[in-house]
Amino acid sequence: MLATKCSPEEPTYEHFMCILPLLISKLLTCMDDQPFVIVGTTCVRTLIAYGHKRIQQNPKKQFLPDMLKLCERLLDPLVGEIACINVGYLLLHIFDKMMPKISTELLMAVVQKMYKSRMPSVVQSLAALFGRLFIKNPKDILGLLTETSIDNRISLKILLDRWLLHQPLFRGTYTKSVTYSALLQLFTMRDPRVESLMVITYNPSHTNVNNEVNAPFKILCTLIRCIDNEANAKIVQPKDVLEEAQELLKPRSQEPAQEDRLNTEGDQDEDYGFNVGKNGNLAGAVSVIVDGVSLF
Repeated sequence: MLATKCSPEEPTYEHFMCILPLLISKLLTCMDDQPFVIVGTTCVRTLIAYGHKRIQQNPKKQFLPDMLKLCERLLDPLVGEIACINVGYLLLHIFDKMMPKISTELLMAVVQKMYKSRMPSVVQSLAALFGRLFIKNPKDILGLLTETSIDNRISLKILLDRWLLHQPLFRGTYTKSVTYSALLQLFTMRDPRVESLMVITYNPSHTNVNNEVNAPFKILCTLIRCIDNEANAKIVQPKDVLEEAQELLKPRSQEPAQEDRLNTEGDQDEDYGFNVGKNGNLAGAVSVIVDGVSLF
């Protein structure tokens, strides 16, 4: 929270940077402690997002190799899936702010992790990474994914199967903006490699497990559902600061009943150095016009 609220331009921000190497080294040896790994990778992600200029300006300490080593460790198939919730966002910030040349080996490890993942929160971070890459350089990323495979399955099919299956469950303004923008770009490219690809059906179940549909149709269906969900979404007004503080200080006896659902809000990546517009769109990332109407 302090790293998020404090200005990276202040000299005292350097104290946060002192935490980074210690935290990374501790994370590499504590992969079995899942709560610590989740919170620790969230902190690393925040420090990279806000303090990346300070990291690059420090000639005495080379943080990038240690960060990449941490990501490789998180992508290891032996590491529990729940500990990998932030790995996609970590790589997203590293590639976007600190490493212009993208590692092909790391991207294939991400595809492998997505292939084995079942948790929407893990798939979400990995899809956000590829969504950002598609927006920046769609042809090269598409070429890589169509030329590689895992277990005799094309990497592009693995990615879109998982991505489109879990897209309705994605949370957070930035994540939804970047993933929907990337899907829209894939749909409007009319690339033969996407047009001819078959992906899992609209509503998969044990009765239609072998049914597949054309990828553009599934993408279009997902985008239409997005519009419908966003149109019907409830607008939650922010609470008064005093009212929120009073709720937090309630005695244990006044806690909500067990049937009340407690949800986390957002994915906390909206302000991580990305330009997200007032309507939740990724400003400047993609501009698509269909039949004379600007969609983004």
